[in-house]
Formats: sequence, C-alpha cells, structure tokens
Amino acid sequence: MIRDMASEMIKTLGYKAVLYADGQEALEYYRSHFSEIDLVVIDMIMPRLAGYNCFIALKAIHSDCRTLAISGYDANNEVQKMLEEGAKGFLHKPFTLAAFSKAVRDSLKT
Repeated sequence: MIRDMASEMIKTLGYKAVLYADGQEALEYYRSHFSEIDLVVIDMIMPRLAGYNCFIALKAIHSDCRTLAISGYDANNEVQKMLEEGAKGFLHKPFTLAAFSKAVRDSLKT
C-alpha cells in the first residue's frame, strides 16, 4: 500500500516510477537500467534484500547511485551508514506529498 502511495506521489510530482516488491527484483532491474534512473527510493525493510544491503549492491553497480532511504521506523545505524556512504537523504514514514517532494528534489540536487 505504501509503495503504491509513493508511486502516485512520484507521478503527481511529474516523475516516472518503476516499483518492485523486493530489493532483489529492484537490484536486477537497476543492473540493466541504471543509466536511465535518476533516483532510487529504498525502503529500509524489504523482502529478500533489505535497505542497507540493497544500497551497497546498487553502489557496486554504479558508484554514483542517488538514493533516498525511507522507513516507518526511527533512523538506525544502517540509515546512518547509508548517509555516510553517499545516500542523499532519509524520510520517515508516513510522509506528506510536500515532504516527499522536498526530499526527492533535494536528493536530485546533490
């Protein structure tokens, strides 16, 4: 449900979204399409390949991968490590369209 809501928010903001149910599927898509992707929004809790591990795998494919982490839980050590290792931001769920818009815009600027 959250994934669908985020997709609608992205489309409302004028961006194109590609969604996957788990980190492994997203990683496989990214491997083939990274040059077409401006920003990856990673939920910290995902099946098969969770947030931090997915982020590390994405960076191994393309070191300049722009990533925005989201989570319904408090920021933890993995979020902090992602930020230190190049993730562009963190957004706590639930979030408003305005907060999401700002986080996406800020992540694309840096």
